[in-house]
Amino acid sequence: MPKKFIGTWQGDLTSDSGIPVGTLTITFRQGHTGQDVASGRVKLSVLRCDSTWKLVSAAPKQLHLDARLKGSEPQQGCSDASTDEHFTLTSDGTISYRAKDKQAGDPTGTLRKLK
Repeated sequence: MPKKFIGTWQGDLTSDSGIPVGTLTITFRQGHTGQDVASGRVKLSVLRCDSTWKLVSAAPKQLHLDARLKGSEPQQGCSDASTDEHFTLTSDGTISYRAKDKQAGDPTGTLRKLK
């Protein structure tokens, strides 16, 4: 896990058709391939989807993570599929986010560091 990712990030997500799909707040921590390295949630109005992320691969400026919902019970209105998610550090210090998740509209967004 590259150190520049460590911390809490937040940003609004939009589906591939331009519809807002919520605000992602994610906290990255140290870890290795195959380990859970992040936790957080996507929140849209009253809908809240809590997830954990497992590290698939890492490069100095890019993470490939696999997301899954926290807990064993389905979360109403949340995408329940494990998703293929990419986080890329950009030159302006933000993270470019994109996910391959048809159920959620293949969301993208820009995340900014909170702490």
